[in-house]
Amino acid sequence: MYSIYVTNKTGDYVYIRLQNEKLSALNPSFCYEIDKARGNQGMGNVTSNFAQWGFCRIDPRQTLPFAVDLTRDRMYASLCTFNRVVVVDYEINCSKYGCVFVSHSPSLHLRQANPKPVWAPAKKGDALKSTIVKAGPQACFGRRSEDNSTPCQVAIVSPDQIFTWDSMDGSNPSSSGELMIDSGHEFLRAKAGDPVPPNTVITGVAEPEGSLFLGRVGGKFPCSIGTESGCIKYFCYGSKKVQSGEILVLTNDPNIA
Repeated sequence: MYSIYVTNKTGDYVYIRLQNEKLSALNPSFCYEIDKARGNQGMGNVTSNFAQWGFCRIDPRQTLPFAVDLTRDRMYASLCTFNRVVVVDYEINCSKYGCVFVSHSPSLHLRQANPKPVWAPAKKGDALKSTIVKAGPQACFGRRSEDNSTPCQVAIVSPDQIFTWDSMDGSNPSSSGELMIDSGHEFLRAKAGDPVPPNTVITGVAEPEGSLFLGRVGGKFPCSIGTESGCIKYFCYGSKKVQSGEILVLTNDPNIA
């Protein structure tokens, strides 16, 4: 159903392997083979060796998804540059974290994290910025300060102008609040019974169901997603509850360098 998103925060190409099996178990001589290829056979043979063992190249400042096996809660990441092997078999808790970052602060390393949503203040009539998370052509995601900053839908009356902040059921309109900024996101198709990815946006808690998350239905209508025991229970928009839709996941964190 979902992926782990690996983002290269550095200014250089890196090579990442993220799989269920440990690289050291499949090839205990991997580091020796890479050093030999680097010293004697040139760049082409080094990159061929990376590809042979399941490494993918990630360009600077780019994000790459890796599919998650839902029957397991651990994966293993290995990180290389052309010049060296940085880490082998770094354990990823894929049931707890949805993103991995290749960071260079203070030195090159891997870091697991779940991005936090970024919000910016706005009011009715403001010009719509291109850097927001849109659910569809006439709605985006926001939150209002008067109801404890609970996320809600924001109506758009033209391609470039904000209208009102409404609750997910369309009630209690407001003329100001905050908009969710797009630092990297995806909408994943999902249905009732699917597990909730770890890098989602929580909107609150409903009794007796549990946590609520952000998503959309029909490819354009913002909704809240009810859950039970860590799995999706329903997608709610207006007064309707349906069994399928999309769940919003965050794929990058601008605060990680």
